[in-house]
Amino acid sequence: MIYEFLRFLEVLKPVYFVMENVSGLKSIDGGGLIAEIARRMDALGYNVSHGLVCAADYGSAQLRRRYFFIGVRKPYPRVPMPPATHGAHGPLSRALKLLPYVGVGEAFAGLPVIMPHRNGAKSKPVNGSEYEAVLLDKPNPKAAKRKAKSISYLQKKSNGRSKLKKLVGNNVRRQKKSLK
Repeated sequence: MIYEFLRFLEVLKPVYFVMENVSGLKSIDGGGLIAEIARRMDALGYNVSHGLVCAADYGSAQLRRRYFFIGVRKPYPRVPMPPATHGAHGPLSRALKLLPYVGVGEAFAGLPVIMPHRNGAKSKPVNGSEYEAVLLDKPNPKAAKRKAKSISYLQKKSNGRSKLKKLVGNNVRRQKKSLK
């Protein structure tokens, strides 16, 4: 997946990009893989910042660690990794003016009931949102159509650039088949 992402960078040449991967990426080959990725991004014309990020440090109700790369085309200056906005309760967090970590109860407060607990009632979305359909593990034709539409838009914007069409062409065919 990483090398495929680098291929997209080479073809599409976006001004900015964000790439994330598992936290264990930093330990592969003693950090050598990260160094190689950063070198390749630099060779493709990007100033890159990278580092390990914990979702809880940004207000998410989970201790999920991911490795991020943030790139910008040269000659624009490197985009720094964002500073944490949340932290554990304590003097350091107060000194840094960090908000307290968010718990699951706070994150779910105010959400509609999706799965009733009484009378053996079956689960069903309260308002039919896409998020609820995902939670209930149901097919989501809206999301599939939106993805196919996005890929189609990219093809049109390519103005005949055959490399882009090759990159996204197979994805469009797969999405169209999934809509049938």
